[in-house]
Amino acid sequence: MRKIDRFHLWKSDFSYYMSQIGNPSPPKDSHDPNIKEMVELSENNTTLFEAFWRRLDHHRQELLFPSMVACSMSSRPVPLLALVRLTFDPVSCPNYILEDIVYFLDRYSEVVGSPKSSHKRNDAIKVADFLARHAPFRYVQLSQTSLRHIVLRNSLDKAWGYYQKSAKLGQHWSHNTLLHLASRLAKSSGHKVQAMQVFSHMKTLEGFDINSPEAASVCTSLLSIPKEGPQPDGLAEPDNLFRFLLDLGFNPNLISWSALMHNFCKRGHLDTGWKVFDMLCQQGFQPDAQALSILMNSAKIEHDVQSARNILRMAIASKNWSAGLINNFLATLYTAAESQVRIGRRQRKSNNAWRPMVQLYSKFFQLAPLQKLTLFPLENILASRDAVWGRDTELTNLAASVRPVRDSELMQPDNNTLILMFTAHMRSIQNPIALRRYYRLFQRLQQVRNPLVMAMLRKHGTRLHDCFVQAFMQFEATVPFALEIVFRMLRRGRQTLKDESQRWKYQPPSAHTWTILMNGFKNHKNATDAARTLDLMIRVGGAQPTAATWNVLLGAYARQGRLRAAVEIVSCREAAGFASGERTVESFRFFSERQRNRMIELLDAQRKKLAAAAAVRSFDERQPTEGKLSTSEQHERILDLLKMVLPAREIAEVTGEARHVEGFTDLQHAKLVIWRMQRRWAQLAESRPKRRSMNWKHANVLRLQRQAAALRGL
Repeated sequence: MRKIDRFHLWKSDFSYYMSQIGNPSPPKDSHDPNIKEMVELSENNTTLFEAFWRRLDHHRQELLFPSMVACSMSSRPVPLLALVRLTFDPVSCPNYILEDIVYFLDRYSEVVGSPKSSHKRNDAIKVADFLARHAPFRYVQLSQTSLRHIVLRNSLDKAWGYYQKSAKLGQHWSHNTLLHLASRLAKSSGHKVQAMQVFSHMKTLEGFDINSPEAASVCTSLLSIPKEGPQPDGLAEPDNLFRFLLDLGFNPNLISWSALMHNFCKRGHLDTGWKVFDMLCQQGFQPDAQALSILMNSAKIEHDVQSARNILRMAIASKNWSAGLINNFLATLYTAAESQVRIGRRQRKSNNAWRPMVQLYSKFFQLAPLQKLTLFPLENILASRDAVWGRDTELTNLAASVRPVRDSELMQPDNNTLILMFTAHMRSIQNPIALRRYYRLFQRLQQVRNPLVMAMLRKHGTRLHDCFVQAFMQFEATVPFALEIVFRMLRRGRQTLKDESQRWKYQPPSAHTWTILMNGFKNHKNATDAARTLDLMIRVGGAQPTAATWNVLLGAYARQGRLRAAVEIVSCREAAGFASGERTVESFRFFSERQRNRMIELLDAQRKKLAAAAAVRSFDERQPTEGKLSTSEQHERILDLLKMVLPAREIAEVTGEARHVEGFTDLQHAKLVIWRMQRRWAQLAESRPKRRSMNWKHANVLRLQRQAAALRGL
């Protein structure tokens, strides 16, 4: 039979086998029993089959190979991968059959893929990778559909490696397939340089237009950076990326300019973001609300009031409002109020952003959703815009000058808006009794599965609970309630570990939750309870301390002048891979110059020990450690720290050596520790002298008199 006849016969059979992919039990075939036996042998006894196959001459192999492939395609599961690995030879294996094998396996994984056959889902990728390593130059030309699926289903490193190998073998990649590859690479912080190499290759291809909608979208992804993960550096920095794209002839649109601006702002270069914004305007583009929102978010993070004022003025002039822009400005008001530095700073601020935030909120959002989270009519705040004297700032005055939209244009607030407003409201409450009332409201809404509260819990996890923990930690009398919330989160989080559907509703305390609790103890000048919280966080909560956690603990012991404890804390912090920042250095101001010099000497000695231990582990494990200790070694260092700052009796309980805690689970031990802390704080609150109750009616009269006097002075 001529080769062309064998080709047409194979294509006819292949069309039939493709039509039977979705059939779990294909009809009985008429394959030769000897062929079936050979296919089964290739799957069950590879050594024996390989010895048999190598004894055949090339002509016999060429005649048997199509029949064996056809028999494999009619089997379930499909044993094609082993067959290709054992029989591949360019002389006896026609290239068109190899190409169809990859296409068949790719389609088979889409249609028949299931959890039970998940190990078969990568067979197409494995066969393609095998051919890329063993096939001669330009022998196999896979379909663009198969290439696209290899790119999408593989990991980024493997997809990039396959592209390099196949390109060297002469595999043709179309513009569309290359754009799929470049798009995946461009969205990863660690693969933007590889995406640039793909673009460099595409520039040499005839008919490629970098300004087409598809290519421009990939360019925008290249200029963007993901929310999570490290920021790209070197050739992947935004200025290098932008220069590279301009050299390719790219004409950026508004979305691309915004992505570049966000890239710079995310790195903390707000001044460069403003330069990009100016270039955007010079190119004739009208900045939209998204561009203004990017700048406002960066101004909020950098505490740049001047930039926030300029952005808001542009938004007022152009009437370019969006939910994201307003949320960022609301957050700017909140951050500006929270970041105010006062002499003798207390646990809470006398100034808060709740009132101006509500007034700005009411100009763009519907009040009804926020009203469900409050215990008083919000109209009271809107009706008394000038009730607070001497609290105005440049930002609050600018927010007051914003004109409201029409009632028909009021937007529905999203979860981000509501959680921000609720956080600001909790920070504004100055009465422990009111806080308890709000927590009872939250519990009631959670019990009846209020849709609004359920959506906020699903979206923001522990953040709602964190609001109450932070609020209760403001007052000595309500510290036991904060501890109760954290223990309830621990207990319910353990109960829902096996129930995936309920885990979002009852999440265990996050590292941020524990840090808030520790920060409250630090502000109450109780470093020992902060250390107890660190122990519970690691041993019971299973959370790892963050840089902020270590800074809080360092500040707590630095205030007490505990030099040795501060050295151990900084050492533990560096052992976890956190470099010292401004907050770390700020804690050193509590020590005298002589103590700081002594601290530097002790830290240098600790660093030498850390470097030596890391070097030994790196040698033993034959891999670099980057100066970090292992998790178990870090826990040992933390235990040494706890032994230094906690009483010996509690250390015995922590290590399980105390007889009265024998058989205790971690949760039972947490209950014991938290109960002791609650009792101590309750006794402390009771020992404080009671303040006389205030005559609120008389206080209101005095307030009105002061306002009238101020008006007369104007």
